[in-house]
Amino acid sequence: MKQGLKWFILFFLIPFLGIAQNTFHSTGTIESGGEISFASQSSSGNNGSVSTFKSSLYIGVMVVKGFELGFRPGFSIESYSGSSLKSIDLYLNPNYNFVTTTNVYPYLGLIVGYNSIGYIDDSYSGVTVGAEGGLKCLLGPSSLLLVKLEYLAQTYNDVETNFFTKEDLSINTISIGVGFRFFFPRIMKVK
Repeated sequence: MKQGLKWFILFFLIPFLGIAQNTFHSTGTIESGGEISFASQSSSGNNGSVSTFKSSLYIGVMVVKGFELGFRPGFSIESYSGSSLKSIDLYLNPNYNFVTTTNVYPYLGLIVGYNSIGYIDDSYSGVTVGAEGGLKCLLGPSSLLLVKLEYLAQTYNDVETNFFTKEDLSINTISIGVGFRFFFPRIMKVK
């Protein structure tokens, strides 16, 4: 029984106690994964409140210790007033990961990118600027649980109407998200 407990601690508990914590911040580490979030929005115009389900991928690389440049494509479905629309997001997402001695890494990020949405016969495209912050919690030797709060300011232009009937749209979003990511430390330096 004691032998089994020793193996359990060695293989299942030690990875959660920080064996890989020093490799996460290393220059050259690649972080990859995805997230799912649910948001409630208020918008300008006559659209009222909106419920959103959003899914996105993420890939980033540590360019210096703690600072990561990332790219985040995403897809969302938004529902309101019995209707729905689809959105495609392409974001640059640099993050600063605070260096800690624990298995929990607070981070702050900037979000800048392009969006397009389609709703019935209308199409909109525009620019997004935002910020996020949260925690990346080490789950094992190379996996992270992501918990975050995000704010996005999205400005869309109607691309399918003429100048006189043009309808622009602004959406401000606050969301809470949960994600899962893997990271792959750079194993050796190239000389």
